[in-house]
Amino acid sequence: MRALPVVLLLLAAGCTRPAPVAAPAAPPAPAPAPAPAAVTCGDAGVLLRGTVDDQRQAGPAKEAAIARTCKYEQWSAELLQCVGGEVDAKACLDKLTPEQRTAYDQELTWWNERFPDETLETSLEEFAESAMDTYVDCGDALPSAAGFAPAVTLTGADRDYLLELRKDALVALCEDWDTSKRSCFRDVVIMGAVGNTSAIDACRAQLDPPEAKAVVDKLAELDKIGAKVAAVKRNAASYDCRQVVAAHYADAQWKGKLDAVKGAERAKVIAESRARMTKACTDDKWAPNLRACIVAGGADACFATAAVSASPWGFPAVGVFVKIGIPECDAYAQTMKAVDACGAIPQAQRDALKRSWSYLSATWASVTPDRRAATAQSCKQVDDAIRRTVTSAGCQI
Repeated sequence: MRALPVVLLLLAAGCTRPAPVAAPAAPPAPAPAPAPAAVTCGDAGVLLRGTVDDQRQAGPAKEAAIARTCKYEQWSAELLQCVGGEVDAKACLDKLTPEQRTAYDQELTWWNERFPDETLETSLEEFAESAMDTYVDCGDALPSAAGFAPAVTLTGADRDYLLELRKDALVALCEDWDTSKRSCFRDVVIMGAVGNTSAIDACRAQLDPPEAKAVVDKLAELDKIGAKVAAVKRNAASYDCRQVVAAHYADAQWKGKLDAVKGAERAKVIAESRARMTKACTDDKWAPNLRACIVAGGADACFATAAVSASPWGFPAVGVFVKIGIPECDAYAQTMKAVDACGAIPQAQRDALKRSWSYLSATWASVTPDRRAATAQSCKQVDDAIRRTVTSAGCQI
């Protein structure tokens, strides 16, 4: 058979239906943006450290101090993300609760006492100066509790003492009130009406229901304590230093505290705490009102109006160094004994270090098994820094 002409072949090819062209594939969906990495307390220490001249010791010590208070005061995830995302990380500290802010300031004060040549940032002071026109100090707004109902029925020195307890408690509650509410009480002071119950009630009416309830509950609690104090003071033998220690460090008061410390070590810690308080109460001649208040069960409220601070009398007492079974933390305890005995370190600095130890050890003693490794690392980090302080002062560890 003759071959088809080339022209016919081309025509045939041109008439052939082309194969369907596949639709272009849809582009793959973009991968979801990864969630931002969680900001840790260690990160917060680095981001909030600021400028430090001594990069070898003071810098790491400041980072550790910030990370430590972040961890043990349980800074919120929101606050940590703010620290990690803001150019001015220090602005995020406004999100701290008053208690967290106090702990943060104490840690930095302790750090500055160890490194006095470094500059402690005064952002809070600068902020306070810029806001001076609107800020109302609670101490200025509530210089007296005389006008707060219900009226105090005690008389004489007992009445005066209860009013002092009330005033200190009200000032503490006031820290959570906004400026407009504080201003109302301050205006009462300016008008010279601090003892006017009607004027005080008008300001109390501006408080939010939870705030108003807190005032009512606290005054009722303190009125009961005041009545007990007056009753205790009728018998001098009932509130001597021995009775004070028996009340404050009673076995029942230790329940739920240092539960991880058992047996002979726990007994030793309790006995040493009691001995320290007995000595302090006797040597420093604690005032009758303070002693009677502690015996009456007033606890920390008793110290608010006294020259004696409540801070050394935790569980355990400051200066009692407890072994908790984590080698790194027990080594830290031994270092703290060296601090206590090192006269070359100023007393104020030693006291600050011991307060920090007391706070941390109470937390570490109750650490859960899954946190022991992290706790050991924290103990070693702090221990190393304090060892350098002790050895640089020329004392033995």
